[in-house]
Amino acid sequence: MQDMMNSIMGGSALMIGISILITVVVLFFVFRMVSGVMRGAKQTQQLLATGVPAQARILQIGETGTYINNNPAVDILMEVMPQGRPPYQVQTRMVVSLIRLPSIQPGNIVPVKYDPNDPTKVALAI
Repeated sequence: MQDMMNSIMGGSALMIGISILITVVVLFFVFRMVSGVMRGAKQTQQLLATGVPAQARILQIGETGTYINNNPAVDILMEVMPQGRPPYQVQTRMVVSLIRLPSIQPGNIVPVKYDPNDPTKVALAI
């Protein structure tokens, strides 16, 4: 009887340990995703405050499968047309409000701001 109780207790401890390990792993990945979104939001806010204004043509928009507060994170391929510089293509990922989603469809021209020191950093200014 004592052996059976020890076996049950050992199995319960193992299950608890596995549950804790799974929880830690899930929390790690959630934290990484949230910190990445927060870093991206901070970078976008900085670009909108200090970036150089330009126009961009939306070439392609794609789903990532990620939603933040029911708003999709999307990959956007655009052609940035800075004044006094040749146009160039850049791809960016951002969370877009469902209300703003129709304005960033392929073919649309949208206002953007870009970092003149790193033109691959572009934020939609809509």
